[in-house]
Amino acid sequence: MTPSSQVLEPPGNSVRFNQEFGPDFRGDELPGELALREKRLKVIRDAKKRLEDRKAQEAREEDERKARRAKEEGREPPKERPELRKHPKGEPKPKDQENFTDPDSRIMKDGSGAFQQSYNAHIAVDESEHIIVGALVTNTAADVGELMPLIDAAETAAATRTRPTAWATSRRRSTPRACATSS
Repeated sequence: MTPSSQVLEPPGNSVRFNQEFGPDFRGDELPGELALREKRLKVIRDAKKRLEDRKAQEAREEDERKARRAKEEGREPPKERPELRKHPKGEPKPKDQENFTDPDSRIMKDGSGAFQQSYNAHIAVDESEHIIVGALVTNTAADVGELMPLIDAAETAAATRTRPTAWATSRRRSTPRACATSS
């Protein structure tokens, strides 16, 4: 075997080279296990950044909500006392989590008491036709404040301006509770 027969030709010039290494091989790629590690670290860094940004945004919204409520009640907004905090405001707590594949979802307790990565969905159904006339999906576990936006969505979808009769039910330890509103 001559030395020239052992040397592979540069990419694109050789069928043998492309068969052995593939047409996209440059020669400077990271080994597979390192490339996967780098990709995983980037995904983790991105998720951490999203979590930090979300917590900072939630802290700003909470401050605005408190200031607005204080103004409506004609009083001064509460003063910040960082020395009394167990954890710095606007930063993720050690147990806070961010989902890598679906960052908009949140961890919520399901009907069996287990915790799942979830959304909270609500529907409005036409009583006579039995069809869905409105839907609302949130990433908040609490249902507080979701009834009126759902009714508004149903009205918009039905193109009606009359306030329909609405039933809201809640299950807690198999004890159903209901409240009704009507125009």
